[in-house]
Amino acid sequence: GAAIGYYTLILRRAVSDSGKVFAFEPKQDRFQFLKENLQINKYENVEIKNAAIFPNNVKPQFFRSTGPKGGLRHLRKKSDSHIAVDIETIDLDSFFKNDESKEKISFIKIDVDGSELYVLQSALSILKNKRLNLFIEWDPEASINSGCDPKEIIEILVSNNFKIYYPDYKNKNYFEINPTELLSKKSENTINLLCKKLK
Repeated sequence: GAAIGYYTLILRRAVSDSGKVFAFEPKQDRFQFLKENLQINKYENVEIKNAAIFPNNVKPQFFRSTGPKGGLRHLRKKSDSHIAVDIETIDLDSFFKNDESKEKISFIKIDVDGSELYVLQSALSILKNKRLNLFIEWDPEASINSGCDPKEIIEILVSNNFKIYYPDYKNKNYFEINPTELLSKKSENTINLLCKKLK
């Protein structure tokens, strides 16, 4: 989700006044911070929705932590430290069905704590855009906890002609990685993949 809008503000500056940013955040308190941050910066060409992204055919199970921190998570199985909550969801392909800007979408950032597959499944039409690039959180363990198969994430990316790049934080760059290597790679930290369309 967009959380309080840190990246939303960066992306808004990137597109300037001529572009448009859509941001989705399901947690109410974070959504309010997001709204206020946009107002403070006087950014008007950002459309925000207090909802999570999910395909129409998937029934989500959202939970929040019993503690004061943390966002909302879609979990296959909750623990004692989680409380179930009802969240509005939006299917991206349906949301943009009659929107002329759909084919102009050129960048999507996805960070939803394990449910990245569901976001991709809700945007199968948008993923066909020729100029589209993705910045997507990669955490196989979190994906499995959310009921998602990491292999399916890669299959969707490959079937839509994306090259996948893995971060080398030490040297501050990204390198191309093949699907087999990505699935076998172990990382103690959540990382973000850069996915670029094949020319």
